[in-house]
Amino acid sequence: MKRCTRCKQLKDEIGFHKNHTQKNGLQSRCKVCLAEIAKTRYDRNKQHVVEINRLSTYGLTPEDFQRLWAAQNGRCAICLRRLTSGRGCNIDHDHACCPGTTSCGQCVRGLLCGLCNWGLGQFHDDPDLLEAARDYLIIHRGTVH
Repeated sequence: MKRCTRCKQLKDEIGFHKNHTQKNGLQSRCKVCLAEIAKTRYDRNKQHVVEINRLSTYGLTPEDFQRLWAAQNGRCAICLRRLTSGRGCNIDHDHACCPGTTSCGQCVRGLLCGLCNWGLGQFHDDPDLLEAARDYLIIHRGTVH
């Protein structure tokens, strides 16, 4: 039996990873505590990577992103679905200003869910094409073949 230095619980030695540098050959913290520490570290690093990516790709600081998020109440600017702040949130920008996947930061239009962002991309951000698609759907609403 061994006591974890973090949670202070007495556990069987199988609950500890091996560490040949220690006198007893085991880590001082149990496997559960080490997993919690690793997850916390991973989550903190993941958020940092997301923030750096937003800044380098879209020219948005964490404060800029939070302002957009608050202005949209954490919802997609088009369909109003609730967004998640990680990968489920797409930053939309005007491709006429900045073609490709990066933005100067001045042409960011808003936050979109993946489906709405994909949809705009499929219509090449062309309002006339989107209007034609809207008209098509209205004309054929309820049509059964």
